[in-house]
Amino acid sequence: MVYLVAWLAGGDPWHWVLYAFGGIPLVVYPLILLMMVLLWVMSRLQLRVLKRHRALVQQDELARAYETTLCGSMRDQMSADQFKRSVERHTALYSAYKLRFPSFKRQNDIARLKGTVTGDGGKAVVEVLFVKEDVGWKIAGFSFG
Repeated sequence: MVYLVAWLAGGDPWHWVLYAFGGIPLVVYPLILLMMVLLWVMSRLQLRVLKRHRALVQQDELARAYETTLCGSMRDQMSADQFKRSVERHTALYSAYKLRFPSFKRQNDIARLKGTVTGDGGKAVVEVLFVKEDVGWKIAGFSFG
C-alpha cells in the first residue's frame, strides 16, 4: 500500500517505505541480526575443534588428539606424555555431559571460548584459547577455574 502511494505521488518508493515504517529500525535491526549470525558462525569453528579434541580423547586416541587438535607452540611446550597426564588430571572436561560456551572473543588469529563444563563432579568454569594456523583453528591452551 505504501509502495503504491509513493509510486502514485511520483517519489522514490523506498524513501516512503523507510519514512512510513521508521527507517532506523528497518535498517539497524537486520544489521544487528547479521552481526549476531556472523559471531555465532565464527564461534562454531572453534567449538567444532574442541568437540573433535574431546571425542578423540574419549576414544582414547590421545596421540591423534595431540597431533591434530593442539597448536604447534603448545606441542613444543608439552610432550605427548605431559599431555596424557594433563588429560588424566582434568577428567571433568572429557567426561562432562554438557559443555556450554556463551562467551566468545576473537581478535585476528586468536579466539577465546569461555563457559562451563557440567559433569558428575558438578560445574567447572573453563576457558579455551585457540590460534589460527595455516591448516585451521587449533587449541593453544586451557584455563580452569
